[in-house]
Amino acid sequence: MQQVSSCIPAFKLGRRRLGQIHLIMAVGCDERVLENVQHYEELKEMVQQSVLGQYVTFLRSCSDERKISLFHGCTCVLYTPSNKHFGIVSLEAMDM
Repeated sequence: MQQVSSCIPAFKLGRRRLGQIHLIMAVGCDERVLENVQHYEELKEMVQQSVLGQYVTFLRSCSDERKISLFHGCTCVLYTPSNKHFGIVSLEAMDM
């Protein structure tokens, strides 16, 4: 959670410096996995506590078409899982 939690203050700083930016958090969330559900709830709570709620959109388990659209329209991609190898998300983002 350390890496994800650091992106919220960074986003807040970015809003102060750049103005109109919006964070879309595309989160994989399998409802059958308790850890996924808890992590999603923690992220939502963290955003609410930072008063950035209106500038952050959560998208859960996006379709491939939606993910491609997001990659094409974004300025940057953050891949934040801890204890993970270089993931497919990074490769997909570079491809777009």
